[in-house]
Amino acid sequence: MKNENKLRGRLAEIGMTLSEFAENMGFSRPTARRKVDGEVEFNAAEIKRACYILTISTNDIPTYFFAD
Repeated sequence: MKNENKLRGRLAEIGMTLSEFAENMGFSRPTARRKVDGEVEFNAAEIKRACYILTISTNDIPTYFFAD
């Protein structure tokens, strides 16, 4: 399980709501919540888009999207 607290923290750091993230990702809010909370995995294209939206370095992808 990835560290969902890191994703929630990143949203807070940049001042983005979950609804805004969902809209930018093209997800419904419930889908975004399930993905951010680790109930449903992001696919590779979604990870790339999320990194762009959240300004996450490719070096930090494991920290945000994969198990510790």
